[in-house]
Amino acid sequence: MCPFRSGLPSSREFQDALIKDSFQSKKTTSGSHQVFFKKVPGQLSRVVVVPMNRKEIPAGTFSSMLRQAGWTKDYFESLR
Repeated sequence: MCPFRSGLPSSREFQDALIKDSFQSKKTTSGSHQVFFKKVPGQLSRVVVVPMNRKEIPAGTFSSMLRQAGWTKDYFESLR
C-alpha cells in the first residue's frame, strides 16, 4: 500500500511541486525527460530529471527524484 494520498504522483504533479519550490525548467527541444534546476547558496545546484507524460511515476524513480530535489516524502506532500 502506498503511503501517499492518491498513489504515486504523475509527472505533472511532480513538476508543479518543483515549480512551487523555486526550481526552474531548463529549456529542451526534444526528448522524453524534462530537467529542472535550483541554485542553492552555499551548496551545489540541485538538478532533477522528470520523465514526461507519466500518469504515475514508478516508485524507484519517484524516490530518486525526491533525493535529487533534496526532499522528504512529507515535504513533497506539503507542496502538492
